[in-house]
Amino acid sequence: MVNEYCPKCHALEIMNVNTVERNEEDEKGNFFKIITNSYNCNTCNTFVRSEDQKIQIEYKEA
Repeated sequence: MVNEYCPKCHALEIMNVNTVERNEEDEKGNFFKIITNSYNCNTCNTFVRSEDQKIQIEYKEA
């Protein structure tokens, strides 16, 4: 359970957290997993914020 300030409710509210994962490759050929967490107010469903976490994936050649 995450509590955040909701700009629409003007109060500290419980947030719904949605998580999305995707894989990306940069220009050097390195692979990364990007995990995005989006926070929405539980009361009014207003988007509050999101954050990305970037994790390098190491592939080993067989």
